[in-house]
Formats: sequence, C-alpha cells, structure tokens
Amino acid sequence: MSIKLLDSTLTTVKGENVTVRYEVTGGKPDAETIVTFPNGQQTTIKYADNPRGFTTSFWGWNNDGEFSLPSNEMVLSMKDCDGYERIPLNVIAKPKLEVKLGGVPKVHGGETFILHASVTNNSRYAQSARILVNLPEGWKAEPSNAFDVTRLKSGGRTSVALKVTVPERAAAGQTKITAAVLTDSAMTTIPVLKSRPRLAAKRFSGNMEDMDKWPGSDWTSVGAPLMETVKVEKDYGGADDLSGRLRTLWDDTNLYVVAEVKDDVFTHPPKTPEVWTGDCVQMAFRNNAMNKKPNYDGRETEFALADGKDGAFVFKWEALGVGDVMKNARISVKHDGNLTTYRAVIPWKEIGIANPARGQRIPFSFTLMDSDGKGFH
Repeated sequence: MSIKLLDSTLTTVKGENVTVRYEVTGGKPDAETIVTFPNGQQTTIKYADNPRGFTTSFWGWNNDGEFSLPSNEMVLSMKDCDGYERIPLNVIAKPKLEVKLGGVPKVHGGETFILHASVTNNSRYAQSARILVNLPEGWKAEPSNAFDVTRLKSGGRTSVALKVTVPERAAAGQTKITAAVLTDSAMTTIPVLKSRPRLAAKRFSGNMEDMDKWPGSDWTSVGAPLMETVKVEKDYGGADDLSGRLRTLWDDTNLYVVAEVKDDVFTHPPKTPEVWTGDCVQMAFRNNAMNKKPNYDGRETEFALADGKDGAFVFKWEALGVGDVMKNARISVKHDGNLTTYRAVIPWKEIGIANPARGQRIPFSFTLMDSDGKGFH
C-alpha cells in the first residue's frame, strides 16, 4: 500500500487547520492503514472506504500563535505491522489577507503617481479588514491612505489605485512604502468640541505701579455674541447686560490681570465668601492637569476681583464657603458708565505656582458674576 498527495504544496493561515488530500493505492480493500500526521494526530483508514481519496485536517499552530510542527512528514503504517512509509509535506503558512503593492519606476519631488494595492484572501472563509498604507511624512494619498475590504470571498482578490503626491522638497533616494492589515480593530464615536480658549500672557515689562499704562496683550472674551460662554440662570439681556474680556501678563513674581466688564447695573459685592453673589470677576487656576469635568474638584486655587462698598479687594477661597481677603495682592477698579475695569497684581505663590516659565501652560477659567441688584442670576 502506498500514499499519493493530491497537492504538492499545502497552505494554511493563522487560526485554521492544515488540510491534506491524499489517495491510498496498492492495498487490499479490507486492509487498515494508520496515518500519523506531523502534529502527532492519527487516523485509521481503509482503502475500500474511499477509493477516490481522503481528506484530513490537522492543527499546526502553537500557543504563541506561531506555525510550528514537530515533523514535516506523514507516516503510513499497516495495522499490526512494523512497516511504514514516510511522505514529506510542504506546508506554507500565509496571512489571511495578503497585501501587495505595485512598483513605481521613479518619481520626482512635487509629482504624483498611481500606487496599486492588491489584497488576496488566503483563508477558507470570507474576510473583512482595513488596509493601511504607510507613507513617508508629508506624502499624501487620495482618496485616502486607508481602504476597507468587506467580506472578500475565499481565494478572492481585489485591488485599489491610490493617487500619491510626493512633497516638493522630498529627499532624493530610496523610500519605502509599507502596508498593514488591521483586522483586530475597534471603532468608537468621539464628540469633538471647539478648542478651549487659549490666552497668551506676555512677560511684563514696565512700571507695575502705573496700572493704566500696562503693556498690551491678547484678550479672551465672554458674553454675547459668544453665546456658548453664557451660563446665566435666567433673564440674560445680551452684551450690554453682561459681557467682558480679560488679558494677563506675568513676571517671575506676579500674575497681572486686566478685566473689562460691561454691565448695565453694578452691584457692590460683600467682602465675605459670598462675594460671588454680587458683581465680580471670579478666577480659578490649577497647577496640574486640566480638569475635564465642568465643576471644581478641590484642586483649584480660586479668587475674585471685586469692588466693595469700602473699596476694591481680591478675595481668595481656601475651601467651600471659607476664605478671606488676599492681603498681599494689589487691585485697582475704575468705573466709566457701564464699563468696569479691574487691574490686579496676584503673587504666583498665592496661586500655588512656584516657578513660572516661558511656554508653560497653566489651566484656568474666569467667570463674570452679575447681580443687577436682584441677587445672583
């Protein structure tokens, strides 16, 4: 009895068995033959059971996901006999989806070329995946450097053509383009909001005492028409009711704050932790990562710029409902019709920042509190 392989080369992909087709000839119809496969798996066959041949599958992957067999042979032996025949097997492990990129003779910087990418399904089952073509930095592909393959049938092949643009100043030489198959991927939907306002604070240079002549810097604004910044509880009357802008400067010792507030009715706040119930500018700083939640979490340094009945002051909260006037801060408040201008000098140590540096990012927020003589609203 002898065995004949029906396929000269066997292929497998990760997670699937190796399938071998073979015929047994030259034996007696009732003779039993033990077939031992490379992984040690055995089966007993009779020629009479299937004279046209047999098909058997065996597993060739180890626990690390690698294709590994202790032997590359099939062994046939007659039952109750010592004789055996060894048949070498040629097994090739392939990826489920195989990607090939077409070649390009040559291309100059600033030019475009067509890159063909083909995908072949080596699996016995339909496959879906995203193909990512990795381009050098600055190179662009149209319509995209990624495309989807959806339920490509077993043995099927598909291809796409990508229009690739090389940067004008691309370096001359050999450049590699690779492609990857993304099968074990996930998708989620992320709501993207407008970027948070950023305020560039200039380094202070000048006469700190002459607050009216402090140098200019960028402003950030709140109130109408920026309605996303309006958080009043009720009865908002637009920019003339309440709106404002704020800018900052800094040096190694102090933070300098200038705030201009437009308010149709000014109400003097109390010099207590309830300063927020009157008109004031409330600020909060963090000397760590930004709080992504809308409310305070206790790691902020919070203070208010205010103009009380007996003069201007800076109030600092130590905890919820607890605080006092900041003794070493300086503040000036001027009223011109419905425009109130606050200028304050706040020592960095009061904010919890020891060594401010150029380029440092400090998360902060500011809020315009409005009473209009009717209580906080």
